[in-house]
Amino acid sequence: MPPAGDAAVAERYRLLLDLSPDAMAVHQDGKIVYVNSAALDFARVSSPHELLGHPITDFVHPDEIPRMIERLVGIGDETGATTSPEEMTMLDAAGVPRPMEVTSVRTLWLDEPAYLVILRDVISRKAIRSAAEPAPAPLLDRLRTLLGGLIQPVLVVGEDGGIELANPAAETMFGPRCAPGESIADLPLRFVDGESPVTQCLESRSAVTDATAEITTQAGRRWLSCSCRLIEDADAHPIAVVSFVDVTERYRERTRLAWDAVHDPLTQLYNRAGILDRLDAQIAELSADGDPACVTIYYIDLDSFQLVNDSLGHAVGDEVLHTVARRLAAVTPESGAVGRIGGDEFVLVAKHSTEDSASDIDRQIDAVRTAIDQPVPVSIRAQPLTIRASIGVATLDKGDTATPTDLLRDADIALGEARKASRVPYVHFRVQHREQLQRRQRIEEELRRALDSDTGQLEIHYQPIVSTASGALVALEALLRWNHPELGPISPTEFIPLAERSTLIDALGAHVLETASAEVGAIAELRPVMLSVNVSRRELDHGDFLDRLRRVVTRGPRPAESLCLEVTESAIAPIDRDLLDLLAGIRALGVRISLDDFGTGASTLSELYRMPVEIMKTAKGFVDALREGPNARRILSGIVGVAHSVGVRVVAEGIETAEQAGIIAEVGCDYGQGFHYGRPLPLGEIMADGPLIATGPLVSEQT
Repeated sequence: MPPAGDAAVAERYRLLLDLSPDAMAVHQDGKIVYVNSAALDFARVSSPHELLGHPITDFVHPDEIPRMIERLVGIGDETGATTSPEEMTMLDAAGVPRPMEVTSVRTLWLDEPAYLVILRDVISRKAIRSAAEPAPAPLLDRLRTLLGGLIQPVLVVGEDGGIELANPAAETMFGPRCAPGESIADLPLRFVDGESPVTQCLESRSAVTDATAEITTQAGRRWLSCSCRLIEDADAHPIAVVSFVDVTERYRERTRLAWDAVHDPLTQLYNRAGILDRLDAQIAELSADGDPACVTIYYIDLDSFQLVNDSLGHAVGDEVLHTVARRLAAVTPESGAVGRIGGDEFVLVAKHSTEDSASDIDRQIDAVRTAIDQPVPVSIRAQPLTIRASIGVATLDKGDTATPTDLLRDADIALGEARKASRVPYVHFRVQHREQLQRRQRIEEELRRALDSDTGQLEIHYQPIVSTASGALVALEALLRWNHPELGPISPTEFIPLAERSTLIDALGAHVLETASAEVGAIAELRPVMLSVNVSRRELDHGDFLDRLRRVVTRGPRPAESLCLEVTESAIAPIDRDLLDLLAGIRALGVRISLDDFGTGASTLSELYRMPVEIMKTAKGFVDALREGPNARRILSGIVGVAHSVGVRVVAEGIETAEQAGIIAEVGCDYGQGFHYGRPLPLGEIMADGPLIATGPLVSEQT
């Protein structure tokens, strides 16, 4: 047996022993430590406790003990070594002799040496073997004597299917229906695979073994293993010997394992493997069906389900999943299938007419949404929950070569698009969705590679921030650019969100902060100019962010006050105590904080006093709206007034024209940034143009 430390492997090994039709026992230091179900039948006992702990020699005929010892000594000490099968006389628990075919195997039990003993019934083997050989007349008399002592049911069946002989065990199991002259077809048996093995054997003239049959007895349903072998007798017509073994427990266990393999234990729906099986069957039917049809898969994800688990507990989450599973099953077409393939994700499979597939899909989507959108009652609160779902759809037409896995993947990709497009009822997969996903995956992989070993692909450009009063340069915002050797220039709007959704944003942010600080710090002429670097909320939440920032500001030639971290308004929501403590820690280092894209998030001007912010950058939309009328100008002026009242300076972003520059100066904006003043450029190009630098940094102009 495998070592006890590997519990999973040991359990599977034990299961195999338990399900074996052969009697098996393990003995260690002469004592029995394990028996399987078949061993209980051999010993004629009902519980393992009647055998465990007993000496193995209690079940060996005294005359056989010397030979048993000789066999065990000769087997050696190597695990896996085995003896040849040999007939020996064994004893059951009552001391009744039983001739058995015995094989011993050297093994381990709980990491210690032991022996596995395998016992096979000699009488039944001899009976079947003898019956399979040509026999002289009268054959039935000989068979009657030979089979009478067997504990397993055995029938002798003529060429026409009529029963010619039944041993006592068969009469006990089948009753009067197995009397000579009755037809075996009338026995109360249902063969799981359909055709009777007796019919197969008589027609094919070859043996059939281990066919499973179901029978209903007074004790309930039982399952039997049926084997049939033909006897060719020169003096008579061919007959078949049919034997039965009760395998109910083995069949139930095998059936349970097979069911578990394709079903979700929580909802009882199909699991991923089961859905793939059903998809495979649907696709096969599609290929064989003459009608125009398509197989459609609906990938369903419950929105914000994690919030239910986090706020109300997993037990309530399970209630919701049970309810949704029941409702989805109710709206699944009879020929379709529905499954839960993990977490809060469900899959529904249906076949639609190709001629009207769009309408069929819309109707199925409506049915799914109606089922899910109904309030879901839960046990711990009076008010039911409102559940919504995102749905991705993929379709396979007749003649398509996609596999079930391909179709499931495509529906999952469409689901991802549906999550982003929350106002549409569903997204139907298109090839470009897969291409976009593949590009996103490649960009993430290439960005990781660039950060690890080729940062030369990454270049920082700097955009000027100028004084609205003098037009002088007061700050530079560091903006990352990526020029891939194969993909070419990749926009920050494409790779930054991917980095923020992965762990790459920390490494990317650290690279920009360290590189920009070193580049700007190396130019003495830029020491009066403030360096502004963007920081994401994910970076701020990283445990060692303050330590990383401290290392940057302490080893560079520029003072900490010349560095400003820009954080978007949406990134700092919600404003909690941990965030305020972190911002205070940043200010304690001397580093400035700027609130970027003000007006796009959920914060208000009244919350500015809570944050140690010294600079506020308005969203580009405020400047774009200036040409639409006087109200936009009044709103911007009001924002500036409130900001100045709490000591915060204002940067207007997105200035593209001289007219816009004039207006932001008139309403009191302290600084401006945009293409009107300069596009983001490498630092060398900015210095080549000889920028006009203010006499003091932006921070020194603040009160």
